[in-house]
Amino acid sequence: MLSTSTEEMNLKRPTNILAIIAIGVGAWWCWITLLYPISRIWTTGASDPIPWLGLFVIPMMIIPGAMALFCGIGLLKEVTKERIKGSVGALAIFGTIWTAGKELWSREFEKSIDAVTCNADHVYVALDASYPYEDAESIRRLDVANGVDSKPKGIPEPFLVQALVWSPEIKALCALEHEALWIYSADLLTVANRVPYSGRLPIVTSDGKCVLLAERTGSCTLIDLKAGSIDHIHGPPNKSWDNLVAIDAPFLSNAFHSSGGSFIRVIDNSWATGRIYFHSTPKDTGIEKDSKNGHAVAAVHWATQRLAVSGTEKNLLLFSVTGTALGEVRGATTDRTYAISFSPSGTKIATLSSDGRIKVFNAP
Repeated sequence: MLSTSTEEMNLKRPTNILAIIAIGVGAWWCWITLLYPISRIWTTGASDPIPWLGLFVIPMMIIPGAMALFCGIGLLKEVTKERIKGSVGALAIFGTIWTAGKELWSREFEKSIDAVTCNADHVYVALDASYPYEDAESIRRLDVANGVDSKPKGIPEPFLVQALVWSPEIKALCALEHEALWIYSADLLTVANRVPYSGRLPIVTSDGKCVLLAERTGSCTLIDLKAGSIDHIHGPPNKSWDNLVAIDAPFLSNAFHSSGGSFIRVIDNSWATGRIYFHSTPKDTGIEKDSKNGHAVAAVHWATQRLAVSGTEKNLLLFSVTGTALGEVRGATTDRTYAISFSPSGTKIATLSSDGRIKVFNAP
């Protein structure tokens, strides 16, 4: 009998601690959930509709706290497997709520950040390499988990980096400066290749095997990351920056290239509707389509073979990558669209408009 009593006491202590924690967390959650609407009604009076609307939401918000209270009190009365599981489950819910969206780390730099890219393990940051160059570190490699700078010392670095892009195909970091594209090895210890490039401020995208450098003038250059070869696939190569198109004249706003050879160009025609050109190969004449938006912006999802376009008309258009119209969402954004992005699966589309509002849609 004494042995059985001792075992029960040994079991009771940790379960009591678990019950007290569950009760404490549950009571705290219920209190903070009720505090805002009650205090708002107390200070502003019954005429304010906002706290009353909050009271309709409280029954849903209070469920985790009520569950923790119920399981904790029950566990104090009697120790059962069901009540232990209930208390642990309630605390697990709070753990999920606490950690969801929680900032893992942050870093501040004395110099401005010119470009950033990442892979599963690291975040790569390009800093402003101001004079004197010999004192500058233009690229940092930060661990995704903790933000610690893990870049090896003494590696050769470019200066005045315009863009960074990670190639998952060859596991290499590409850094574009004003004279060349630097292609680093995966460990960032050596420069695998340095390809000369004399353009200025291009749009930089990568399909994994190649990097596409597209300038506002319409000049598009494709660089094979493995071979280091250069191919001017569209427009006059190395067109002078001084010969850029005039204000409000058409210019290249987006360009995309797939590993299969497809090539898409989006022309911004100021407030007039722009044009989209779908090329089955980089150098064919392509199929021309109306973007139905001024200041057209676009995003492509090669895996699902779709292109999304929007702009000043606030409509979201969807095309196949061969130019077939697939659908349209009218009035998709509340103001001029500044940016579009597909989710990794291609099932969702996010838009950013000039009023600062982000919207997410199911892809039509």
